[in-house]
Amino acid sequence: MGFIDNSVKLVRGFFEKDKEATMSKIKRASSRLPRGASGGAFAMGRDFEHSMNQSLELPQGLMERYADYERMDQYPEISSALDIYADDATIPDTQKKKTVWAICKDSTIRVVIDECLHTRLRVEEDIFGISRVLCKMGNNFAEILIDKDGVAGLNYLPVPTVQRVQHPDGSLVGYVQDSKGEFSVNAEMVKEVASGKAKMVPGGPVIFEPWEVVHWRLQSKGLNAKYGYSVTDAARWVWRRLVMLEDSALIYKLTRSAARFAFYIDVADMPQEEAIGFVNQVKAQHRRKKFINSSGKIDLSLNPMSPQEDFWIPSRGGRDATRIETIAGPDAQMMDDVEYFRDKLLSSLKVPRSHLGFGGETSRASLSSEDVRFARTVMRIQREIRNGLKQVVRVHLAALGIDPDSIDWDIGMTTPSAIFELAQIEILTAKTDLADRMREFVTKDWLLKNIFGFTQDES
Repeated sequence: MGFIDNSVKLVRGFFEKDKEATMSKIKRASSRLPRGASGGAFAMGRDFEHSMNQSLELPQGLMERYADYERMDQYPEISSALDIYADDATIPDTQKKKTVWAICKDSTIRVVIDECLHTRLRVEEDIFGISRVLCKMGNNFAEILIDKDGVAGLNYLPVPTVQRVQHPDGSLVGYVQDSKGEFSVNAEMVKEVASGKAKMVPGGPVIFEPWEVVHWRLQSKGLNAKYGYSVTDAARWVWRRLVMLEDSALIYKLTRSAARFAFYIDVADMPQEEAIGFVNQVKAQHRRKKFINSSGKIDLSLNPMSPQEDFWIPSRGGRDATRIETIAGPDAQMMDDVEYFRDKLLSSLKVPRSHLGFGGETSRASLSSEDVRFARTVMRIQREIRNGLKQVVRVHLAALGIDPDSIDWDIGMTTPSAIFELAQIEILTAKTDLADRMREFVTKDWLLKNIFGFTQDES
């Protein structure tokens, strides 16, 4: 237990004097105004956004968004899009045979980082789940577990049960996990627990210091947003309408588009009342049919496919007084509307149509450009995955007594598109050809600086 306490003290001591935290405090000290108190234009923007949300009935609360994200994952196209995002973001490198690897000139530090990633975190096993939850919910949380040898592993926390605790100026105080969803813990309570002045209530909310939790988040709608947004967030509006439209089209098809029959019953010279009763009697006899019930026995009951929507018409005289005519149902013209909203859904997901089976006849050039644009989106997800893993590695190095800021290191992932990588190679080839043509007129140093972007030391 003493070894673990020592590791915790090392990590806590490092992050208290962390350069990034210090710079953040200096920047925030210049203005202590709470958010939203700096101008009427921003207030007008928020009021307008609130009125728009009300008119569209699209709740923007965190838990409401989480609920929508969960339901959207049950929609086939959206679920497939999430799988594609996670797959493309976690492609293993063909040479290294790894999805994530350490980049460092110091071989000793590189081995330490790789050991943390692949042995302690088992990142190759969990990377797909990390990526998919991040894409689906826009956030992902994991508790960093520490032992005497550094980081021992990650305990992944259900996203809806965890919230950030921040000061009004945006500085992070810690995290709280509350399975009841009450989240009654404030910043002062987190500070008291972290300093040891107060203890957590058994069975109550669990409080974490900032370095104890890694928070992956996709900040796509605001630099100061506390939480991230799912890659499907832009599709919420159209998804709600598409589901309603598909359901209504299906119900219409089942109830209105089926062919019906017109039964003409010869009532001869019966009076009107008797004729109607005779028609109803024939109708009742027609609706009773033997069928096999759930117990496997023959049951004489109402036909489950009963023609209650059919027409029963009494007729008099003539050779064809008793006859049956087929009345075709109207052709439902709702699929055009369904396709319109489906196209809007696919556009909001940013996944190439060909990946979801809606490609149609598309040229190779168009497919290549779509692949490159999608690769840029996936690289943004990879960047957030790398940032979270780098935070875990920083804690691991600090627990081992190594200053992460004193070493030049990084975490690498595979480029999600071969076409994107080939485009970069073509650009580099073009620069090389240009430099070869210009070397007679300018110096080598000029070429390295102005064409290849080398620094003074590199050139």
